[in-house]
Amino acid sequence: MFDPLQAVNASFSAFGVACVLDPDGAADDVLVIPQQDDRDIDFGTSRVLEGSDVFEIRAFELRDRGKDMEFTVSGKRYRVQSPPEFTDAHRYVAVLNAVVI
Repeated sequence: MFDPLQAVNASFSAFGVACVLDPDGAADDVLVIPQQDDRDIDFGTSRVLEGSDVFEIRAFELRDRGKDMEFTVSGKRYRVQSPPEFTDAHRYVAVLNAVVI
């Protein structure tokens, strides 16, 4: 039987980069997958290009963290600027929209 969580874990093992969540607090080492730098978002009847960095993280590693969470990837420190989005049907992966601080 197909286990979607196994596929998610395999993707993060293959493509994930090291990340430290909450570097000033209780630091946790996790993996994230960087996505494209900019996203189009709907704003009423317009589309706006949002300049930010986008990362995927496994939901179980996110825990209760969310908006305003800080993390470090490749020596750059980021702050999440909106609540995490879950785009997969099983809610195994969260998408973080972050900016460099």
